[in-house]
Amino acid sequence: MPSDCKIESHITRNALMLYVRMLVTIFIGLYTSRVVLEQLGINDFGIYGVVGSIIALTEFVNSALNSSFSRFFAYHIGQNNKGSQNQVYGSSLIISLIAALFILILGKTIGLWYFTNYLDIPSNRIEIARFTYHCCVIGAALKVMQLPFSSCMIANEKMVAFAYIEILNSVLRLSAAIFLMLSTFDKLYTYSILILAVTIVIFFCYLVYCKTKLNECKRFAYSKNTLTQMSKFYTLDLYGTICYSTRNHGTSLILNHFFGVALNASNAIALSIQNILNGVAGNIITAFNPQIIKQYSVGSIDTMLYFVFKATRYTSYLFLIIAIPLIIETEQILHIWLGPNIPEYSTSFCQLTIISTGLAIPINILNTCIHATGRIKFLSIGIGSTYLLSLLIIYIAFTNGLSPNFAFIIYIAIMCIIVILTLLNACHLINQLKLSLYLKNVILPFCAVLALSISIPLLLHSMLDESILLTIIVIAVSITTTIGSIFLLGLNTDERNAIIAKIKKWR
Repeated sequence: MPSDCKIESHITRNALMLYVRMLVTIFIGLYTSRVVLEQLGINDFGIYGVVGSIIALTEFVNSALNSSFSRFFAYHIGQNNKGSQNQVYGSSLIISLIAALFILILGKTIGLWYFTNYLDIPSNRIEIARFTYHCCVIGAALKVMQLPFSSCMIANEKMVAFAYIEILNSVLRLSAAIFLMLSTFDKLYTYSILILAVTIVIFFCYLVYCKTKLNECKRFAYSKNTLTQMSKFYTLDLYGTICYSTRNHGTSLILNHFFGVALNASNAIALSIQNILNGVAGNIITAFNPQIIKQYSVGSIDTMLYFVFKATRYTSYLFLIIAIPLIIETEQILHIWLGPNIPEYSTSFCQLTIISTGLAIPINILNTCIHATGRIKFLSIGIGSTYLLSLLIIYIAFTNGLSPNFAFIIYIAIMCIIVILTLLNACHLINQLKLSLYLKNVILPFCAVLALSISIPLLLHSMLDESILLTIIVIAVSITTTIGSIFLLGLNTDERNAIIAKIKKWR
């Protein structure tokens, strides 16, 4: 365990701030969507959604860039080399500028061709939809240009400022939606301009903060070697990101091909649950990631592994608190959320998706270790291709008449394989990481907590008739049992004593 607990306390504060940001943005986002739908109407709301979906296909570019920039910033910040940090900043600006130009060119050529020839838009809204599309393209390019600054903030662990800017983003988007109530102009036209304006404001917020507060961004420096390293890293990482994105979109297309749009509705509900759970888990991972990379950069491997084990356990435990009642009471929760008309297979899709989302937690944290080493060829090509393999197996399964549930069962099996491959890859690259060590510090405590946490609420659910009252009881018992299991079986002696000491201090 590191002697300096200030780092751990700092990580905790960052994680809590990220959770505040997440809760605020979720609530504001839900209300914003409602206001926008009311003001635009179903047709214009649909136009904005389908036009934006074309640009959403470029999100894998953002994901790979963010991963690359964050890794290099954190690595060189950990080494405390001011010159190399400036070079990372300069190189990230060059790469993001090229990526932004790529999105603009792609959007103005292939994207515009697809828009003109394949989108089904009412003839009287074509020109407004075209204007909306151009606004979305420019907004997407600006978001790419924003990545060097947001990545630098995260690498410097400036989570409070990051959270404030993202909350401001949500508030401005809500303000744009409310302004539509007062607008006398075409509402879709107005909304497109306002959202682009919000994107510009947020871009400058990141720019101004980084230019004034972070030394890395105060001076532009260029290094051919750094640019080459970052470009190679990004190119490799991009392949893995594309594979993962293709797996997600490909499953929806295969389900549509074999079973029609009804199953896509069920899949969309499952993806909504997945996005919420990913947000919950992602906050802890985001808070730990910079320190994992920084500790590796200075050769403090034992400290790095301490944070890896802790991040995996804490993220998994928090996941269980939410996931166990969701899995046990999925059907009742869906009825409360969506009403009586639940699409077929929604319950099983959600339950299986929750399991696969949980398996992604150790993968994501181990990926940070591998990214820290800079040697990501097997991670991107080997493991990325394994994600694609699931699509082939799913297609064969459906060709042979298997149930739609097999799409998710196959993916869970593939995820188990990926967990093993990722762990073996991390052990190969980091000599101090041993399978026995990971088993002792992560897998065994998690399995013990899981076994005790799920048994009591599952037994209770099987003994009583389904009702809203039972759902409330099961959720309450599940949360209580899971927290108790974590305290008794999931924490070590030092962690339990620290919690007891804090409770006594609060009295």
